[in-house]
Amino acid sequence: MADPIRVSGPISGTDRTLSFETGKFAPQSQGAVVATIGETRVLTTANAARDVRPGVDFFPLTVEVEERS
Repeated sequence: MADPIRVSGPISGTDRTLSFETGKFAPQSQGAVVATIGETRVLTTANAARDVRPGVDFFPLTVEVEERS
């Protein structure tokens, strides 16, 4: 696996920084990014098929949310 890539920058008008990191989590996904602001982190993954499935005339989208306190 390649080394993780991280980019970050300040959010204008605040003292916070937004950062994105890829290459560290979810190696089974075709794409995975962790976005971080302060102590809040969001993992987003994306996967796609090469071909359209026969009979499917819509774009299937699945969203899974898990909140941890």
